[in-house]
Amino acid sequence: MNRQDGVTKVEWLIIALIVAIGGGVLVDMYLRGETARVHMESAAMPLIESLDRYRMAHQSYPDTLAKLVPMYLPELPACNPQSANPGMAYNVDKVSGEYYLNCGIGLFAKRQYSSRTKKWKTWD
Repeated sequence: MNRQDGVTKVEWLIIALIVAIGGGVLVDMYLRGETARVHMESAAMPLIESLDRYRMAHQSYPDTLAKLVPMYLPELPACNPQSANPGMAYNVDKVSGEYYLNCGIGLFAKRQYSSRTKKWKTWD
């Protein structure tokens, strides 16, 4: 039997198929993450505005988000409805008085909003 050295055409085809499937999965995960990010940021805008109104009225941010309902906000928004824990995590820095909103938007990615910078950032 005569054996060829190197990779055969069938083996190259299998490799290409595996790479294509893996690439498709990664693109799908990225697009789902972007959709979740856009949803979370738009759902958080009324919450951020409510926190600002609360601070104007009380000279400080609330210690819990529940204090915003119903006077400043009809209900608390979900940052990721598909998550097991869809609510936003809220922390107030006791020293600076500023707050942070945290939300998981994907398998590993998290988003955080800072009232000091007025910006969202992502970390894995």
